[in-house]
Amino acid sequence: MKNKKLIVIFCVFVAVVMIIVLSSTIFTFRRAELYFINEDGQYVEPGEELTGHVDLEACLDGLYGKNIVLLGKSEITRRVESANLRVKVERIEKVFPDRIRIYATVRVPLYYLTIDGNVYVMSYDGFVMAENPDSLVSVVEVSGSIGTVDKPVVGEYISSKFNDGVKYEIIERFFNSVWRQEGFDYAGIYNLIESVTLGEDRLTCVTQRGATFVILSPDADLFEKFTSIYGAYTANPDKQENGVFTSGTKTENGYYTVAVGEADG
Repeated sequence: MKNKKLIVIFCVFVAVVMIIVLSSTIFTFRRAELYFINEDGQYVEPGEELTGHVDLEACLDGLYGKNIVLLGKSEITRRVESANLRVKVERIEKVFPDRIRIYATVRVPLYYLTIDGNVYVMSYDGFVMAENPDSLVSVVEVSGSIGTVDKPVVGEYISSKFNDGVKYEIIERFFNSVWRQEGFDYAGIYNLIESVTLGEDRLTCVTQRGATFVILSPDADLFEKFTSIYGAYTANPDKQENGVFTSGTKTENGYYTVAVGEADG
């Protein structure tokens, strides 16, 4: 009986606290702060060309004055990202009683797809950054057997538009595998890769220097296969302009053998 009374008292106490918090003007959302970080979570300064165009007050219009406890982080993320296509919200912190901190990374155009005659430029996470842009400088061409893709929408993610989700996962995992190699960031991937073509049982990419990487069965162990091929590529500088590097069989350490040859002709 005593324990039940304590539980009732505790529940009443919590309810009273919640009523005070939700009705109090102290917890009214008044200020938002934006901080840019890099892929390793370190603070960076993205430059005036971006920061000068991020208007948080306009993005979050209608939310100011509301109770900060009730503000949804997904709604804040949607507003900021749709208004600023180069900004990716990584996390949001509520700093009581009245402030929100937004931590974001800078999206960079990484690759493009041609769908029903229209060109769409994507960031590494499949966020559609542009449709039919004037220039395709420093973006990787992705083509081949990608299956049916519904019309992408600028400011949204393309992953849900793929009827065959495995095809999109292969694209995303491929670029992530390149990024995970030492010395690469997403902005620098184009310095290595010129184009990527998906086949029914392989992924083929052509480097800027003219070599060809062939990853067999890319739906399995894609990172290990690419790492093995890239290792063979760096170890054979004489093959970097016309060599063909093809993933082979899995070894005991989890990586793959690589056949190194030359392109026909």
